[in-house]
Amino acid sequence: QKFQGSGGGKDKAVMLSTADFKQKVINSKEDWLVQFMAPWCGHCQKLKPEWEDAASQLHGEFKLGVVDATAETALAQEYGVQGYPTIKMFVTKDGKKVPQDYNGGRTASDIVNYVNNHLETTGASKPLAEIVSNDVFKEECNEDWHGICVLAFLPHILDDQSKGRNMRLQKMGDAKKKVGRTFRFMWVQGGENFELEEKLGLGFGYPALVAISPSKKRFAVMKSSFEADNIESFLNGVLRGKEGTTEVKPWPMKLTKYPAWDGKDASLPDDDLDE
Repeated sequence: QKFQGSGGGKDKAVMLSTADFKQKVINSKEDWLVQFMAPWCGHCQKLKPEWEDAASQLHGEFKLGVVDATAETALAQEYGVQGYPTIKMFVTKDGKKVPQDYNGGRTASDIVNYVNNHLETTGASKPLAEIVSNDVFKEECNEDWHGICVLAFLPHILDDQSKGRNMRLQKMGDAKKKVGRTFRFMWVQGGENFELEEKLGLGFGYPALVAISPSKKRFAVMKSSFEADNIESFLNGVLRGKEGTTEVKPWPMKLTKYPAWDGKDASLPDDDLDE
């Protein structure tokens, strides 16, 4: 059965006010794209669904904000807002947030492409989400996301060490750049969720990769080797209905909580070595 989709669901754009702008935007380690608008403005009303669509597509990777400039007049004046909508990119330079004028288009695809170019130019792309708890999974992969979640089960850090794990994450990152925003990539350490792995038919070992449609509650398992080109081919096949899919039972999927990877190599505890 074919499953596909794109960004959708609840509005992911963040409403900002004078009270939280500094904390959320200025003090953030991440760059932001912020729209200063007026509720009565026709151009703003036209932009709203495009902005929401772009925010949904970029959710988990880049934040889009909205400021009602008629209510937050001091904030609008601080950033030289004179017409509506005014869009500014807040970028980090020399440890400080600097506002830059946005000169891109006003459709969702224009906005997403602008942000993608910014991320590629600055190298500020967020790392792939590690699913260290059920809450993280629900945030990354839920029914509000009408695209496809790509969940990799990577070998235990004791088996792969940091070099091997980073190599596999790089392969996922390379595939991600090629397949577009319909897919949201994430990973979990293999062996932490034996019951789930069994239900997904992943008895062949790690690494393993599944594509999940949370809106249709179906999944497909990649059978080929864990290479960027194979991941790209598999996901394109999923979109075209060329990969067999199975219903996820039960839904929602439940994932076990475990400590996040610290980015380092691992060694057995001393007491294990003494046995």
